[in-house]
Amino acid sequence: MTDRLIAVGDDFTLPPEVQVSDANLPEASNAEAVALKLDASQVGVAGGAAPLDGDSLVPDENLPTRLQDAALGAAFVRKTEQVASVKDYGAKGDGVTDDTLAIQEVLNLALTRQVRIVFPAGVYIVRQKLYIYSNTTLDLEGSTLRRSFNTGPGGTSLLEYNNVANVTIRNGTLDGNGSNYPGVAGAEGFNIIGGGGIKNALFENVIFLDVVGNHSLDLSAIDGIKVDNCRFLGFKDIVGDRAFAESIQLDPGILAGSGTNNKGITVTRCYFGPSATAGFGAPGVGVGNHATVPGRTDSDIKITDNTFDGCGFAGVRAFRWDKVVIKGNAFIGGARGVHVTPMYVPSTPPESGSGYAITGNTFTGCASSILFAAPVLGPGNTYSRFKNVTIAGNTFDGGTDALTLPFITQLAITGNTFSDLSTAVKLGYTDGATVSGNTANNLSSNFVWITESFDAVLPGTGLTQITAITGNTASNVGFRGVHVNCAAKFTTIVGNTLVNMSTAASTRDGILVDSGANGGIIEGNSIMDGGATNKPVYGVNVTTGTNWRIGSNNSYGSTRGTNCTSATTTLTGVLVAGTPEAQITAKVGSTVTRTDGGAITTLYVKESGTGNTGWIAK
Repeated sequence: MTDRLIAVGDDFTLPPEVQVSDANLPEASNAEAVALKLDASQVGVAGGAAPLDGDSLVPDENLPTRLQDAALGAAFVRKTEQVASVKDYGAKGDGVTDDTLAIQEVLNLALTRQVRIVFPAGVYIVRQKLYIYSNTTLDLEGSTLRRSFNTGPGGTSLLEYNNVANVTIRNGTLDGNGSNYPGVAGAEGFNIIGGGGIKNALFENVIFLDVVGNHSLDLSAIDGIKVDNCRFLGFKDIVGDRAFAESIQLDPGILAGSGTNNKGITVTRCYFGPSATAGFGAPGVGVGNHATVPGRTDSDIKITDNTFDGCGFAGVRAFRWDKVVIKGNAFIGGARGVHVTPMYVPSTPPESGSGYAITGNTFTGCASSILFAAPVLGPGNTYSRFKNVTIAGNTFDGGTDALTLPFITQLAITGNTFSDLSTAVKLGYTDGATVSGNTANNLSSNFVWITESFDAVLPGTGLTQITAITGNTASNVGFRGVHVNCAAKFTTIVGNTLVNMSTAASTRDGILVDSGANGGIIEGNSIMDGGATNKPVYGVNVTTGTNWRIGSNNSYGSTRGTNCTSATTTLTGVLVAGTPEAQITAKVGSTVTRTDGGAITTLYVKESGTGNTGWIAK
């Protein structure tokens, strides 16, 4: 015989050698697609009708409902999915009766077949851990599974899996019931779903409610999951040491015992926030992990169109991830929006991830919107850098610092909007960073701050290099528009518009280069007075930088538009008011144009000396 599949909903024609009896027709209510074993030795038809000849059809009333037309030959139908209602196995769903054994009995069907388990509307009380197997769909149909135990056989999770595939849970509520059952006394905490090893899983339209200490979804050794349109409501850290706990933990296979890479993860259209239960606030982390395994990487992770509302540690925490898309999300309040962490194990070099696209998100009132953490240095002060990071088209409104970005190779910060913050962009130890086309307004500190203050060992080693700050617009900035505040190499500051710098006090500059920054260009910028009470001392000021070139800028300062005290900096066509003699230090060969000069006192050339003298009018 050969296997042939009857699709759901049609009639079918039997070959002449095959007849069927009613014993071969299972109850339609138990299956969407039904297994029929048809044999030429079987005679008669359901209901005692006359035998069929080769041209006859099985009457519709003799077929299970929803079967469709398919020629059978001398064949049998392969079973595809059994549908089972938990109420057919004794579950009550009345919010009082212990339905644990009845539900587990239905779950056990998946040990031998593919099963869709239906939970008619109700509240199903569960008093010990349930085990879910491969090829299972839980269709909650608006019902609630309520965890109602602190501990029991196997621990405290509501549902547990172990190396499963093809699992779907949808359309209902999984209630951790943490206010009544917080877990084992002294070590309170539980997962709603936990285990190790999961492949091809879908969680859709599910509410995860009131977790203590741990996770709503503890997912380990992942190969293809999607979490779609779910709500993660309510978290409580009773012990006080789990403020970082994730609603969705992407565990790197630790529970599966293998350190397996997680891959193929999508979290979309979900909400993470507090519940209505007293004492249950937003989770520590919406999606992420807080541990990893040396040499292994979680990859192909997409977090899109979610809302992270007040997460205590971060909305997203990425711990050694690659190929990451974080797009279209709303991050509201909380300590951080996105927190990215390199891996460090004592006596080994640190490891960082690569391929981050953080685009089109909104960050509102986050203390720190996007933070890439500096690595802990390894043996011999070894370090690692994140690679290929794009932060584009985001909106940052309120909070403290928007972007803190150390130790990154190939960083692009483009087309973002910053308002009502402290610092917009803080970076250092970067290799190949571009800050372009961004807009900022009302910052209490700096617009762009290049610093090596992230670390006490490496400053001054020249690790910060090749930075381009171009085509940005910033207004009403308390400190500086751009501050190059370390021994950075090869920095370009070109074509920016800066209005009302140094609004906090009249003591700072529009653009400041100091701390031995080596090699750069400042040209084509507009540093303007927009009428603020406090004004910058200099529009452009290079103090201890070396080998810089200052070109023509439209530069305003209350003392002077451009100032330089670096003898290795070249000035080309710089506009100044008053004579540069005894005022401006520059490299021999520099030229300035005096805006208030006369017929032979307009162009000045630096012809001699290493200080602020040697300027000759031409």
